[in-house]
Amino acid sequence: MRWNKPQVCEVCVGMEVTAYLPADF
Repeated sequence: MRWNKPQVCEVCVGMEVTAYLPADF
């Protein structure tokens, strides 16, 4: 994962990740 924000809520990150890379999970 490459994010410019080092401090992000895991829930938000998880949602964004699953939304952008659903095949990654």
